[in-house]
Amino acid sequence: MNEIDEVNAYGHNFKFDKKANKDIGSYDYVLKGLKNQSWELDTFLVLANHSNKEKSVLDIGAWIGPITMYCSNLYKEVISIEADLVALKAFKENTKDIRNLNLYEKAFVENNFQDDFVYFGENASQNGKNELGNSKSQARKQKIKDQDYKISTINIKKIFDNHKDISIIKCDIEGGEENTAIDLLNACKEHSVDLWLSFHYEWWKNKNLERFNDVFNYTDQMFFHKHAALFEMLKNADQLKSHIEKNPFSTILFKFNKFKIEERNEK
Repeated sequence: MNEIDEVNAYGHNFKFDKKANKDIGSYDYVLKGLKNQSWELDTFLVLANHSNKEKSVLDIGAWIGPITMYCSNLYKEVISIEADLVALKAFKENTKDIRNLNLYEKAFVENNFQDDFVYFGENASQNGKNELGNSKSQARKQKIKDQDYKISTINIKKIFDNHKDISIIKCDIEGGEENTAIDLLNACKEHSVDLWLSFHYEWWKNKNLERFNDVFNYTDQMFFHKHAALFEMLKNADQLKSHIEKNPFSTILFKFNKFKIEERNEK
């Protein structure tokens, strides 16, 4: 019988397989953060607020599964996407008892990406030791390290073709949002789905935020986490761009279904 690390946090009982997670570089850090209810506090707040047993949640960049685990009790289905082979091994063990999980072992790419695969490997934006499984691995179009491997791809169009009832998307893909954010925001607007999007702006190759003006401007509302349970609204694209430049590793809530949420709160 495998040994289990069990943590009660954010109203959920997290269970991690010790053996499966032994090669995960950030594992102890995450366990400590869960015990303190400090790790990903803003993410858990957003996903709990959107809880809907009649809808699905999309977890892009699922890593070893803590967000997927948490959402399994809050939504009808959890759709998870992960491409890191080391993280996937741990993910499968950590989530093996979840019955409402749909896992895509693929890299998330933009809709117009031409190839059926990308290379995937250690984080290329940082110096020093960056092993697979540490939650910072990345997709890329060219092979840059000997350990890089090919993995098939999926985009947001294909996800919505297969899943019609998504209520919120969480996306944390270590800089890959530079290429996928416009498609994500367009799809969320079309389907009235909220987006919790992590920016890794410091790692972007093209730091021109002006190209996002249109999608930033047509968002109904935009929020960032300030502290505790408090979120602050960003009024327009200029405020958002300024916030990202000052906080290059930040996560923004883009809201497209505010009227549905207000209706639910009134009942």
